[in-house]
Amino acid sequence: MKYNRKYSVGILFISVLFLGISFTPLSSPQISQEVQVNAYPPVITGQILFAPMYSFTTYLIDYTGAVNHSWGSNFFPGEAVLWLGNGTILRT
Repeated sequence: MKYNRKYSVGILFISVLFLGISFTPLSSPQISQEVQVNAYPPVITGQILFAPMYSFTTYLIDYTGAVNHSWGSNFFPGEAVLWLGNGTILRT
């Protein structure tokens, strides 16, 4: 009888141990990082080159949305628009 009780206590101890381990991440304090939510997105100081889908025009705009330059084309844009550096663009 004592031998059986010894195993019962051991099994109970191991069960409680595994149960405690499974709930440890839920009950332990988590280190959280503060995330600051701004009403406005961060300011982009450069220019943005983009070609809207189903449009024959590619635009170079600044961070306020003002169009600095535009290029016309006879084709819709594919996957990307690349700035070649000498004032020309490559629409792929």
